[in-house]
Amino acid sequence: MFEVSKGIQSILKACVTFEPQEPVLVIVDNEGGPKWIGELFMNAITSMGAEVVLTAITPSEFDGQEPPASVAAAMKCANAIFRVSDRNSMVHTTARKEATAAGARYFTVFQVPVDALKKGVSRADMSVITKRTESLARRLTKANFARVTTALGTDITLGLRGRQGLALSPMSPVVSGLPFYAEAAIAPVEGTAEGVIVADLAVVGWGYLLREPLRYTVEAGKVVSISGRIEDAKKLRKITAVEENASNIAELGIGTSHIVPLPIHGIRNDAARVGTAHIAMGRNDDIGGTTWSNIHLDSLMDRATVELDGDCVLRDGKLLI
Repeated sequence: MFEVSKGIQSILKACVTFEPQEPVLVIVDNEGGPKWIGELFMNAITSMGAEVVLTAITPSEFDGQEPPASVAAAMKCANAIFRVSDRNSMVHTTARKEATAAGARYFTVFQVPVDALKKGVSRADMSVITKRTESLARRLTKANFARVTTALGTDITLGLRGRQGLALSPMSPVVSGLPFYAEAAIAPVEGTAEGVIVADLAVVGWGYLLREPLRYTVEAGKVVSISGRIEDAKKLRKITAVEENASNIAELGIGTSHIVPLPIHGIRNDAARVGTAHIAMGRNDDIGGTTWSNIHLDSLMDRATVELDGDCVLRDGKLLI
């Protein structure tokens, strides 16, 4: 436990700055490892002079589902919020959106292996990741359209005109992923996405690698058909049939972190890995789009190629920026 505490302290020192007596809220799952890891974060943050409240909740099934009203209210009263979870980061919720709009900084510690917490991070790596992510986010902001392709069959175009690229890194001033999550993301203009997505790694949040790729046909910004391994395709079809706006193409994300540990598990942190790209379905009104949904599901692709207005920024998994 001492090694984990020491690693957490290095993460906080490299990525987070607190003012004395600053109000901080730590939200943990009421089950498994997040409970005691959350307590270690609470202790480390307290040692930095902040006033910390720890609360445990039952995690919901999807990332877009809201926390209890009492927790949402507490989030608005905090200057910094830490969400420690193996099930749900709550990033794509109205509670998170309103808390950060009120000035809170939101940090997720989502599906992070204990060994990664022990290792900690360095300011040097954080600086490289932050600069890379911000540069790519600026390129996304300037672009009118994106094209994403992979060797396994992904070939989709997305309209980006007027949308703001987002730089998400451990040192981001609004939403951050600790200790090593980083991506440049953007919400495509609704109704513009056309083509085919082949998710060859994972549907983030399901917690496993896909045994066979999932193939989605996209027309006028919505997923209109899904094929692949029977169990996985049936699971995704059920979600899109039941959840409002679940078929909406919501986000393009490009991983920008070179320190995500191997192996790939198909969890959230894999979407931060340099060489991957992901396209999300569902909600995006919290990241610059106009669509609400109860879900936000990222489909993860390896060794992707991404072109912005014809200029390649990621070629076969290699960042060119």
